[in-house]
This record gives sequence, C-alpha cells and structure tokens, in this order.
Amino acid sequence: MSDMTDYFSAMGSKQRDQRVRRFFTDQHGRRFFAWADKDNQRPIGEFVLADESGKFVTPPWLPPMNQIKWRSEDSLQFDWGYAALADFLGSITADWYGEAQRIAPMIPGCAVPEVGGDVDPKLIGIMGGSPPLSPEIPIACEAGEPWLLGVRGAKENPRLAKILHLGKTVTSTLALDTIRERVRLMMEQQGAAAAPQADLSTVPDEKMSIGAVTVTYKDFLSAALKNGSTMADAAIAWKAHRENLELEAVA
Repeated sequence: MSDMTDYFSAMGSKQRDQRVRRFFTDQHGRRFFAWADKDNQRPIGEFVLADESGKFVTPPWLPPMNQIKWRSEDSLQFDWGYAALADFLGSITADWYGEAQRIAPMIPGCAVPEVGGDVDPKLIGIMGGSPPLSPEIPIACEAGEPWLLGVRGAKENPRLAKILHLGKTVTSTLALDTIRERVRLMMEQQGAAAAPQADLSTVPDEKMSIGAVTVTYKDFLSAALKNGSTMADAAIAWKAHRENLELEAVA
C-alpha cells in the first residue's frame, strides 16, 4: 500500500471516529436524525425527520439548514428562523412578480399574474425560471400547519401544495394551449397550415373522362382540395369541363 493510500485511509478513519449519531429537536418538537461532530455536536450533512415511532418521514418542505438558530452553544435543540426567512422571501417575491407584471402585457395572450398567483409558462420562460417560494410557506410552518410539518395522518393542504409547486408544474390546460400554439406556428412556418377536411360522403357518384383517364367526381374534389382549391371552385371546374365534353360530343 502506498504512502498516499495510507494517508487517505487514516484520514477516513479519523473522520469516522469524529462522527456520532444524534437527534436534534426543533421548536415544534420534531426530532431530526443526523451525523454530528463529536467536538461541537453540530450536524454533518442534512437532517432526516423521524416520527414518534422512530421511522423516517419526508415532510413537504423544510427550511434550509442555514436558518437554524441553536438555543445554546452545546444544545441539541434549535429553532427555525421562520420570520427572517419570510422577510427575505417576501422581498425577492415582490421583485420577481413586479418584473413579471411589467413584462406580461408585452406577450400576446399572456395574463398578468397576481403576486403569489399562477404564472403563464411563456412568462416563466422569459423570466428565466419559476417564481421564488412564497413567504406564506415559512409563515404557515411557524403557525404550526400540520401537513407542512409532516405530522403523520395530516391531510394535504391544497393551497399550500399548489404554492410549493408553483411554476414547477404547469396546469394541463396551459400546457395544451402552449403545445397547440407551438404546432400552429410550426405548420405556418412550413407553409402547410391544415385546411379543414371536407365531407365528401354526400358527393354524387358521377364520372367523367379527363384526357384518357376516367375520374370520379369524389376523386376530382379530393385532389382539388389537396391542391388548395375550395369546394366551390372545384365544382365550377368540374361543371365547366363537363359542359366542354358535351359541346364536343354535339360537334
């Protein structure tokens, strides 16, 4: 084994020796598991929430760990800094929606969003990403909203769930409208905007010679429509050709 391998092996062993399992408790009484540093008892890595039975659970949302306020230097209890986080989110949310409201009227068919409300996907693309998290989320956590806190058996809060996913998921209606518009533009660029399909089921079963070929009226109409003619123009052309044939027969 090389000296370098021995060095890293020793370092890894030392790091493992410095770690200890700990449970940390927040102001809601929730217990979070994390590996901690033996010297200062502070977590190494992200928290994992455990319920009353000790099973790990995943709450809908957790604040970033830089919002932890320890109750004392060596305490395993802490408070989330919800108020400061809400102030920060409120400021950037107001800025984001202010800019979005300025831009929206310049985009055809784009609704001007209310602060914290739904945002047209076209506007999200122009803004370069989804709106910031609403300050309503940390405020609701501070108030003890059970679903957000991951309380076992708590029913999903539809309003808060929508806020959490705002901008990340687009409603099916908005998505379909966007796709339809994209297809329409593509067809126009290709010069092949789809013409409405005519109902040829009631067309008379009439035949006529065009040159050396016998053609049915239905086939004639179908070919004419594909070439951009209207049904009225095709009918006039068919009638004129038939009259010419009749004149030639008389002559």
